[in-house]
Formats: sequence, C-alpha cells, structure tokens
Amino acid sequence: MTLSNIVSFIDEAAKNGFTLNIPDGRFKSDIHPQLLYQAGLDSDATPILVFFECHLPDPKQISFDELVTLLKQKLDSFVKNDYVFVYFANSDSQKPSLPWLVNTYHDLDRNYKKNLKKLYLVHPSNWTKVLLNMFGTIISPKFYSKLVYVENLEILNSFIPTSAIKIPDSVVSHDSQIEFPEAENMVKMASLDTIVDGQNCIFGSHISKVVYKASSSNVYKLPLPVVNWMLTLHKTGTFTKNIFRRSADKVSMVGLKPQILSSTDMSSLLSGDIKDDPHFAASLLKIFFLELVPAPFTKEMIEQVLQLPVATSKQQLEDITVSISSVQKKINFIKQKILPNIIPEYRQLLLYLFSLLNNIAQNSPDTDMKAFDLAEIWGPILFKANSSNAIDNSDWLYLTSVSPAVPSFGTVVHVMIQYFYSIFSQDINQVLGTDFVRSEILMDQLILSLESQLNVYRE
Repeated sequence: MTLSNIVSFIDEAAKNGFTLNIPDGRFKSDIHPQLLYQAGLDSDATPILVFFECHLPDPKQISFDELVTLLKQKLDSFVKNDYVFVYFANSDSQKPSLPWLVNTYHDLDRNYKKNLKKLYLVHPSNWTKVLLNMFGTIISPKFYSKLVYVENLEILNSFIPTSAIKIPDSVVSHDSQIEFPEAENMVKMASLDTIVDGQNCIFGSHISKVVYKASSSNVYKLPLPVVNWMLTLHKTGTFTKNIFRRSADKVSMVGLKPQILSSTDMSSLLSGDIKDDPHFAASLLKIFFLELVPAPFTKEMIEQVLQLPVATSKQQLEDITVSISSVQKKINFIKQKILPNIIPEYRQLLLYLFSLLNNIAQNSPDTDMKAFDLAEIWGPILFKANSSNAIDNSDWLYLTSVSPAVPSFGTVVHVMIQYFYSIFSQDINQVLGTDFVRSEILMDQLILSLESQLNVYRE
C-alpha cells in the first residue's frame, strides 16, 4: 500500500467495524471538509483544532443543532486530551444566536470545557467581542480567561505554528486589508526553545549532541534532565490520573528553562507547589521529544510502516489463537523492518521512553491511561510534521492514528508500548549488560539503570 491510497484503507477499516474518530474534517458530503479539523501540534505538543466560520453550511440544509451533533461524534474522543482551538471569524455566513450558543455551551461534555487550554479568535469583529465579553463574564469566567483575540494572521503565527492550517483565500484577502500593529507592540508566546541559548540546550538539539557514549561502552548517556523527568514519572507518574493528557502551566514551564541545564536532580529543578507535580515532568518530556532532531520516525519510513500486518476484521481480534499470532507478526515486523532504521542512540532513548509508557499503562486503573491512550498522544510527537517530514496534514493525521486495523506510526507506537520488552530485547541486553533478565524484575532493573546514569553526572 502507498500513501496515495491510505484514505481508502481508512475507509475500509471503518466498514469492517473499527472505530476511527480522526479529526480530519470529513463529516458528510454537504459539510465543507475544512470546516473543522486538527492542524498539527503547538509548541507544547498540544493538538490544534481549527474552525472556519466562512465554511459554515447553510442552516436551511443542516441546522446548527444537527451540525453540533455531527461534530461531536468525531470530537468526543479528541477532547479527552488537552487541546487549543482556533476560530476564524468575520465571515458573511449566517451565525447562531447568542441564546443558542449559551445553551450549546451548557450541553457540551465537561471535557470540551475543562481540556480547552486556549481559544484563539482570529479576525474578531467588534460585535463578536461584545458578545464573547458578555458570555465570558456572565456564563463562564474560566472560558473568558482562555480567550485570546488575534487581529491578524501574523500575530496568530506568533502564538502557534500555522503551516498545517489551510487558510481560505477569503480569509487571506480579509487579512491583507487589516493594518498590522507595530512590531514592538506584537505579543509573542514564549516557547521553551527561545528562552535559553547555549551549546548545552537540550531542546531543539540534534540527537547526536544530547545522547552519546564513550568509545568503550555500549550504553548511551542520556541528558540529565531527561533522566530526572523519567525517574520522577516512574515514581509518581505511574499513579497520576491522565498523565501526559494534561499540560502543565506554560508560564511556570518557561520559568523552569534556565534551571533545566544546570540541575543535578529533579527536586532542585522544581520548587513550591509544582515540586511534586508529575505533569511538569510529563510536559517537558513531550516537548523534548517534539523538538529533538531528527524525529525518531521519519518520512522515509512511511512505505515500510504501511506494510505493518493489521487486522482485517473484528473477528480476528476475538479469536485468541488468531489474535496472538497477529500480535507476534506485528512484533516481528517492527523488530525486523522498523527498528533497524532507527539509529542506536535513538533506540536506547526510546527503550527508556517505552518502558516508562508501559509502566504507566500497566497502572491504568490509577492513571486512566491505557497503551492505546498513550499511543494517541505519542504517535504525533514521534512522527511530527515539520520541514524534514513535509507531508499533507490529512496524511499526517492518518499516519499517526491508532487502530488494530490501520498500518500507521500510531499503531507502531501502540505495539511498542505494549511489547517494548520483546521489541527492544537487544537494546535491553546492552543497557543491562546481560543476556537474560526475568520479566518480573525487568522494569526495576531498567529504573536502576536510569538511576546509575545520575551517578555518571555526579562523578
């Protein structure tokens, strides 16, 4: 299978009864495919959801109530995680009334409201501002605190990456007629890669600059902050509900950046109320992998990933014998076809990451994070869309989706989380310096090997 027909493969999986709620903009034929869709990740690895008012359907054809029902069918699973919402306003289309908006807001599931981190309103009219100010003050002050008015596209680009957003000509035309503010008056959201400069910065670095080994050793030395974050997450993150789903407070994270390079232990890195908050370690770990160069999974690996053996019916998953055989085929395929294309320093780094994610998944009664949930978060991070992985946004969404019926990077990540001990067996032997380790003590041994890396920095 090639990338060109992945959509038909997705459709076939859906016909076979597999649930695929991919926020790709495909709802039904009379709804514009660019009305609402996910457009990549922001600098904190938070998914970006965009909505274009100019693509609203004629309410005579589809009522606003029916439209909301259709949108929610795809988004209910999406909003389980933190997200940012970009609303492109100022169109001539017929808009819903304020009472309708208020009622709809109250009817939305709590996840839609709680997990919304920011709402960027692009090209707001004065009337829109008046309505939202009233809405925020009277109905939901918390909602109003998340609202950011964005006057033009240049300012939007200073808040979030916009390369994956397909901006309609009418929006671009409207934007060109707006007077841009003076450069010194533009507010830019600080990102972690702009806070500290220096040769030792681990954010945005090449893998060879931050993960390396002595010529006489088979074990790679990981960056000290990464070791600290992983150890913190092994200790407390494995019992923290929704770990990796929630984002830490951005202002606090930005303030931590100058300390990250010189810290020798996590307790000195975090202070005050955030000292014992594993969400900060989780957020920083996501950003580290998001900015690492190159990405662990690259565009050159797509054709091989698309050959991953997958289920063609739900009956295959229900038959225990067939299911076990299918899992083993996936494990063997990843070990033989995917892993050899990942450089050794990346493999050992991923070993530690996937062992951590497996530990969290094993404690899903406490974390509410199964391997599938973690794969949905980490697939888009490990196969990120950027200049080196330049692919269409829809293709990226399909390639990072997670399903036993879809050959994708997301599915590969899912299998790696579940069976890291089989997939990374050779790297485990190198790291632990042994030919065999009992499964019941493997996790403890890997945690001990992480702790031993701290001793290297203390010497």
